[in-house]
Amino acid sequence: MHKRLWIEAFGWMLFWAGFIYIWGFRSWTTLELYDNGWWFDALGHAIAGGVLATMMLRLGRATMLRRGVYFIEGAGRRILNITSYNALLAVLWELAEFGWDVYMQPEFFMTRAQAHKGSLDTVLDFTFQTASAFLVVASAALSHWWYFTKYPDAALLDEIGDARDLVAHLGKKIS
Repeated sequence: MHKRLWIEAFGWMLFWAGFIYIWGFRSWTTLELYDNGWWFDALGHAIAGGVLATMMLRLGRATMLRRGVYFIEGAGRRILNITSYNALLAVLWELAEFGWDVYMQPEFFMTRAQAHKGSLDTVLDFTFQTASAFLVVASAALSHWWYFTKYPDAALLDEIGDARDLVAHLGKKIS
């Protein structure tokens, strides 16, 4: 791995360590269920969704550049994939949050289970994380589209055209 990627990976690790400290250990020990600090939890989910989407975009770009692969399927598929992954991570996070609550107070298992089922907090967490991921990926796709509309790369457009022609030719051969 290149030195720049190691520095970036170290930066991501520092960010997540601070994030887990602030929103994990500190918040879970001070905030109670239905506390008036609900916005802090929602903000944490929004930040997590946006940063996870950014990491997925960076990882996808690094993989593309290293392997010489282009995303032929387009921005719509990328937006759907990354937003779906973030929604899945939001579900897994809520399950971990529920497990932590049950671990800390096992005698209140049924109370915690009822509180998480259909809870406004859980719905807001899902919504904020998924929406922020969608906004990050959609804005990245929009800025990418704007940049290549304003500054077209003729060589890249030729390669994309050749790849589309090759895919069409192979599709005819297979049929």
